[in-house]
Amino acid sequence: QWAPNSRSEAVAFCASLGLEGRAWRLPSARELQSIIEADPDEFAVFGSVWPSLFADASAATVRVDFFTSTAVFGAADDRVWGVNFLDGTTVELDPTANARFRCVADPL
Repeated sequence: QWAPNSRSEAVAFCASLGLEGRAWRLPSARELQSIIEADPDEFAVFGSVWPSLFADASAATVRVDFFTSTAVFGAADDRVWGVNFLDGTTVELDPTANARFRCVADPL
């Protein structure tokens, strides 16, 4: 989902998917980081794969944070980990803030 949403909206959207009869959810921080490109000269996630995500993006001006299902241990305000798709860093996100999200399903 490219449009920013709150984490509760993201969780509800993923849970409502009925694709292929599978259960969909937000990925863990580890799952989301597994698709990050390690080359510092490229966007963390290839712009050629998701060109609309990077159409006007530059690391200096745009944050492209994606919610994960991973809670920040010890956070007093229910913060969760997010992954920035421009630079590959993990970031603490307020669950009421607007961020992007992807849904995943476990293998069959």
